[in-house]
Amino acid sequence: MLKKLFSLSLILLILSGCKETQLLSVEQPYWGTWESSGYGYIVDIVDGEFALYDIDSKYCVKQDASSKEIAQLLTHFEAVSNTKIGLGQSANSKLYYFNRLDKLPSRCNQTIKNSPAVVVDQFATMMQEHYAFFDVYGVNWETRVEQAKLKIRPQTSDRELFEILSEMMVGLNDGHLYINATLDGELEQISYGDSKVLKPALDRAFSQQSKIKTRSEFGKAWYKGTLGKVDELLNGEANYSANNLILWGSVNNIGYIKLRNMFGFSEDGSLSNEIEAVNKAMVNILSEIGNKPNIVIDLTTNSGGHDEVGRAIANFFTDKKLKLYSHSTLGSTEAPQEYFTNPSSAPYLGKVIVYTSDHTVSAAETFTMAMKALPNVTHVGTTTRGALSDILDKTLANGWEVGLSNMTYLDSNDKLWEGIGVIPEIKLEVFNNEDILTSHLVATQQLFKMIETGQL
Repeated sequence: MLKKLFSLSLILLILSGCKETQLLSVEQPYWGTWESSGYGYIVDIVDGEFALYDIDSKYCVKQDASSKEIAQLLTHFEAVSNTKIGLGQSANSKLYYFNRLDKLPSRCNQTIKNSPAVVVDQFATMMQEHYAFFDVYGVNWETRVEQAKLKIRPQTSDRELFEILSEMMVGLNDGHLYINATLDGELEQISYGDSKVLKPALDRAFSQQSKIKTRSEFGKAWYKGTLGKVDELLNGEANYSANNLILWGSVNNIGYIKLRNMFGFSEDGSLSNEIEAVNKAMVNILSEIGNKPNIVIDLTTNSGGHDEVGRAIANFFTDKKLKLYSHSTLGSTEAPQEYFTNPSSAPYLGKVIVYTSDHTVSAAETFTMAMKALPNVTHVGTTTRGALSDILDKTLANGWEVGLSNMTYLDSNDKLWEGIGVIPEIKLEVFNNEDILTSHLVATQQLFKMIETGQL
C-alpha cells in the first residue's frame, strides 16, 4: 500500500467495504470552480455535484468518477475565505488548498486527441510541472522528452508507446513513480523503484524451487513464513492487535512491536477509524510491555499507508512537543506544512529501537523519520527505500494511469531523504542472508543479542 493523493481506485476499494459513506457537503456559497495550489487538480461543484479534472498548462482531462466517489475523497472542508477553501480527509490530516476560478477553463470542455504524440507530450508536461526529483536522480528531463518525441510515428502501437514511456523513466528509481497500462487485455506497469535487496533475493529463491508455481504466490508464502517466525522469535507468545496488523510481545528485557503496514487497522478503512484503532492498540500494548527497558519497533516489511497513523504512534514515545518533519509541494504557493508530536498522557520513555530494511517504504519511512526526532530512539537495520512523497495520481488521454512524486519531505533537521533512504545509525543487514526464508529471524535474533549485551 502506497501513500495516495486523490486515488479513486483506493476510494472505490474502501467504499466496497463500507456500510455507510460520509460525504462532504459544501454550502452553496462555495459551489463553483476551484483549482488546487499545486497538484494540478480542478474540483467543479455545480448544484452540489462534484467533477474532478487533471489539469496542467496544456491539457485538461476529466476523471471518470461519479460525484459520490469524488466527495468520498474530500470528507473534510474548511472555508479560508470566499476565494479559498481547504479540502482533506479529516481535521488532523493534510489540507489541500483550492482557489476559486471564475469558470472552468475552456480546454476542460474540449476533447483531447488520443494519439501517441499527444500522450507523450501530456506525460512530458505532467512530469515537468509536478515531478519534484529529477535532480535527485540526475535525469535531464528535457533531453529525455526530445528523444522520446523522435520515436513517435503515426503508426506507433500501444506496445511501442509503452516502451517509449518506459525509456523516458529509466534511472528514476522512485518507488512512487509508475504508469499502469492495459495492453492486450492485461494490466502492465512501468516502475523502476523496487527494493534493491529483498526483491532480488526473493527472485533468486523462487527460481531455485519448483513447488510454488508463480512468483506472486511465492512472495505471499515467504511473507506468511516470516510472520510465523516472529511467533518463534517471541517464544510462541506473539499477540495480534488492530485487525492482526500489529504483532507484539516480549523476550526477557525487550518489548517487540511489528507494524505490518500503516493502514488497514479498522474495518472500514476511514482515516479517523484507522487512528482510533491504532491508538486503542498502542494503549493496550504499552500496558503490557511498557515496563520493559527496551522496545523494538520492526518496520522491515512495512510497505506504508497513512502518515497520520505514524504520527499517532510517535505520540506514545515522547512527553514533549517536538517537530517531526515538514513537507512542501512542487508548484504550490502554500507554506510548507510542519508536524509536531502531541504526547500521549502515559508515554513510553525507555529506549526505542526502530528497525528497518530497504523494504521499509513510503509512510513507514516518514514514520522512521519522525521517530528519529525523538531523543530516546535509535535507528538500526538497513537504509529505507527512499520514496517518501505522496503519490500524485494522474490520468493520460488514453486512459493510462500515472503515479508520481510531487511532495518534498524534510526531517526535523530539514534534511532530504528522498531518493536516498533514511540511513540507520547502526547498520544491521536484514535480508541478505543466504537463506531468505530465515533471514529476518536470524537478523532479529542478532538485534536482540546486541540489546541484551549492551551494544545498543
